[in-house]
Amino acid sequence: MTGKQLDNEVYDKKIKDILNKNTDKPYLEGFKNWAKPRRSRRTIYNYLLYVLHFLNYINKDIKEIELDDYAKYADAQSNLSSSNQIAKYSAIKCFSKYLKASRKIDYDFMDGAERPKFVESQETKQKREEKYLTIKQMHQMFRNIEIGVGNERALWLQNDYRSRDMAIVMVFLTTGIRITALRNMNVDDIDFENSCIKVTDKGDKVNIHNIPEETKTVLRKWLLKREEILTKANKMDEQALFISNEKRRLSDTGVRTVVDKYSRSITDGNKKITPHALRATFGTLLYDRTHDIELVRQQMNHESVATTQRYIRGNEETNRRRTADVMGSIVSSGKKRDTGSLFGEE
Repeated sequence: MTGKQLDNEVYDKKIKDILNKNTDKPYLEGFKNWAKPRRSRRTIYNYLLYVLHFLNYINKDIKEIELDDYAKYADAQSNLSSSNQIAKYSAIKCFSKYLKASRKIDYDFMDGAERPKFVESQETKQKREEKYLTIKQMHQMFRNIEIGVGNERALWLQNDYRSRDMAIVMVFLTTGIRITALRNMNVDDIDFENSCIKVTDKGDKVNIHNIPEETKTVLRKWLLKREEILTKANKMDEQALFISNEKRRLSDTGVRTVVDKYSRSITDGNKKITPHALRATFGTLLYDRTHDIELVRQQMNHESVATTQRYIRGNEETNRRRTADVMGSIVSSGKKRDTGSLFGEE
């Protein structure tokens, strides 16, 4: 069973539990079926949670809901992060659209509702800016994987899975894929001949990422070790590329543990490095070398450049310095036109 199939099974069960607990709202089943072809199971599950939260708050029959009800609800959610507010807005808007399309209501009560603006507090922005690796820290992380970290028992346990851990980190840093995409990868998703990997990304989109020779090398090493491990355990039918100590597909928690384990000692306690931070590192380093935001957007599979810009760390300070240098050179060019005294010259 693929990672995506396992995900679907988990969320299908969660969705079923929600529907079973809310049999007094039979339209939720219809909403689920209507929205399902265009959205992932995870999204459907979250949409159901948000819609139920909204319905419980306003405590009205669906035929009586008005725009003012949503406005009051949105105001009550204004203390939440803008991302959370936007997610709830999207779910309720989709729900309203379904109710009208299925003729359960005569009008779309979300018609005219404005999408919340994405806003970050300075504190949140500062924390986000810190979550990436410099080139020096990245190489320190590689070194940690090579020699191991922790006590004697930890080092012993890492022996069999050192090549796996290096492959995980290298795939993150050289492709910028999301954690779910990495976890869901199977062995046959690697195309060594064409130097690329195939991943199932957000929204069930299948994307192709080219990989450098260095990543191909560590993947080959891991595949040899993986075959040895699974042969000993008599589990050669396992399809997952990255497996756990239990010889089954590595979980999201398992992937996060790998990243945290080898990065914890290299940031002086100032940064919490996660798979998402490695994705930001990919975006930051690619932009630093190319200064091509559209290229970075495409490689990170973002729909908008605005989203990509939030992944590029330290860019604001760099741009401020660059701007100051440019403007300084412009105004300095006027020194030759009898304005030298303005710049401290006599």
